Amino acid sequence: MYGGPGLDTLDGGAGNDYIEVGLDGGDATIFGGSGDDVIEASSYQDAQLTGGAGQDQFSVSTDLAYGGYGADIAITDFVPADGDTLELIVGHDPDATYEGGNAVATLQPDADGTGTLVIYREVVYAHLIGVMPDDVPEGSIGVGLSPRTGD
Repeated sequence: MYGGPGLDTLDGGAGNDYIEVGLDGGDATIFGGSGDDVIEASSYQDAQLTGGAGQDQFSVSTDLAYGGYGADIAITDFVPADGDTLELIVGHDPDATYEGGNAVATLQPDADGTGTLVIYREVVYAHLIGVMPDDVPEGSIGVGLSPRTGD
């Protein structure tokens, strides 16, 4: 399932879903539903990602949360204890071998103390709603290069 320009609401429903959304022209609300979902968001706008029940894999790129380019990616149900993972795709290199998890993201409580900001090189990439930094075990969040070009 793919979302594109304009306001998108995507709901994967039951089952293991692959949902990809590029938000160059509008905001999006993504629901993975039950199942082990893969949700990828590359964004210059706002996105709210909800994986639902199951072991969900979130991947975010080109986002600057808290207003950078006007964009925020919020993950509303990140549950590492259930096997959820987050990968920050921080750059593009056509010759790169993708090796997620080699770099380390910084986790910081948000301003009101009800969530966690995921930061890499002083840039906020995602906001984990309802999750505190101490609740995120090592290995749940990785940082890597994208092998793709042009996106």
